Amino acid sequence: ETSEPAVIARTPPQQRRHKSLKDIGAFEIAKSVTAWICLQRMNKKYYEEKALQACGESLLASFSASARLHHADSQLGLENGGPIIEELQDDDVVVDGESRRESADLIYAHVGSGPSETTTQPPSFDPLSQERLFQNIRRYIRFSSGAYGKFAMDFFAPNALSFNERKELARKAQSSDSAHINHAFYSTYTARPMPEVFHTTYHNQKAGENRLLSEVSSVPRILPANKTHYNPTFYLILDHPNKSVVLCLRGTLSLHDLFVDLTCESQEVQIQGAPYLVHSGMYRAAQRVSLPADQWLAAVQEAELPSRASSSDLPNLFRADPRPPFIHEAVLAGLQAHPGYSLVVTGHSLGAGLAALITLAWGDANTGIVSASSGFPSGTKLHCFAYASPAIVATVDPVSRQTRSTQEFHRLVTSVTAGTDFVPSFGLGSVRDVAGVVARMHDAPGLASAIVARYVQSKTVSGLGAPDVEAVQELHGELHDDCFGNSKLFPIGRHFWIKEEAESGAVDVREVKRVDDLFGNLLFGPTMCSDHMPNVYEDLIRGL
Repeated sequence: ETSEPAVIARTPPQQRRHKSLKDIGAFEIAKSVTAWICLQRMNKKYYEEKALQACGESLLASFSASARLHHADSQLGLENGGPIIEELQDDDVVVDGESRRESADLIYAHVGSGPSETTTQPPSFDPLSQERLFQNIRRYIRFSSGAYGKFAMDFFAPNALSFNERKELARKAQSSDSAHINHAFYSTYTARPMPEVFHTTYHNQKAGENRLLSEVSSVPRILPANKTHYNPTFYLILDHPNKSVVLCLRGTLSLHDLFVDLTCESQEVQIQGAPYLVHSGMYRAAQRVSLPADQWLAAVQEAELPSRASSSDLPNLFRADPRPPFIHEAVLAGLQAHPGYSLVVTGHSLGAGLAALITLAWGDANTGIVSASSGFPSGTKLHCFAYASPAIVATVDPVSRQTRSTQEFHRLVTSVTAGTDFVPSFGLGSVRDVAGVVARMHDAPGLASAIVARYVQSKTVSGLGAPDVEAVQELHGELHDDCFGNSKLFPIGRHFWIKEEAESGAVDVREVKRVDDLFGNLLFGPTMCSDHMPNVYEDLIRGL
């Protein structure tokens, strides 16, 4: 039997009490949030249609065809569960590129796992060209997920390494080149030789000498322990097959990482001469990490002045002397030692947000190369591959004062989101949206219970009658219009959305054309957390 839709009648605006969450109580908050989730699930078709309308046509065929190209940057597209990136041996022939002439097709190659010793390169070779975009998306997810280290990846994906790879990991862990078990794991997981992972967070007294860093006097070969100001966990790789220096930043895995995530107030800053709102915690962390060591120390000392202290400052938990990460110096060393190499910055989750903001600090959005102020070799190409990027940047409409996404950084950043991952939509604005819904439902006694009852009824054989469906849609629209106008931040760059169909298991990839529509609302669902895991991203991208 279908009840009249009047059962879910709303309280008129003049009768609303607008209590704060602390006055409502935990049980009522939980009940109201549950009701809102039920309301979203009953309007699932609306969200699915809105998501598809925000995206372009399917790019599955283009992605799959590109990923199967075998070039110097990859041994990609291998079937039967083969590795994404195959470690090169000293006698392997590496294809550097191809060019087509009227008389013949030319193939450029060299022998060995290191960079080409010849100066002759294919005229069109560009590791960051748009033609190689999908190859690079597929390549650098492996770098990003491996940054979580052995113990985290054993938990996320216990079978990520084969038996032979685990034997290789054990051998590398005993090597004098290994700074830490995670250093050895990263080398094994990405199939990059140990010397090519040339600078990491984990350098300690066990580390062997590294020729590249020892030539740069300002970078200590043995990094002092940092237990004070926040420095992200990072890896710097000489990616010879792709002729790039790669900076990879790990996602959230420590208490310090979590502090940065939760320092999420919006902060107005100037980026390349224009005003933007940014995630304050990630922005401050990225700004410091992008600086040379002397400027890093100056920035830390200035932030600790009593007159500059604020709630959005990153914490100094132990009040000891700060230690810079020397990332800028090490990147510069890698680029100077290998003229013509590009610079890639990548990461997953928190690492993606930091990677994107570091890229904005170092790059020119109009040209896609490093800016003069970065201090890196002029003309160096720069790009960020951000996986599961948090909401980090927004512009403010001068008339309505509403925030919206920006398209100014497409040449510098490529972002990828998987399935129903909630992180790109999550932020202080989305929390305030849901808080508004809770307050509205509390103003209407019995409303939350009526919504949950409707949801239970919708799952029965009889389902909802037409009047109830219309009432549910009307209520959803009213709550959405009234409560979801809070200022929000968004992921940046050119954005791709990879989704697996629940029923068929088919995977598709589309470019997001309207980021605000896809990530403007926090959508609750059974896979919103699991879809954020790095192994899920890697599996989905490999499955294309």
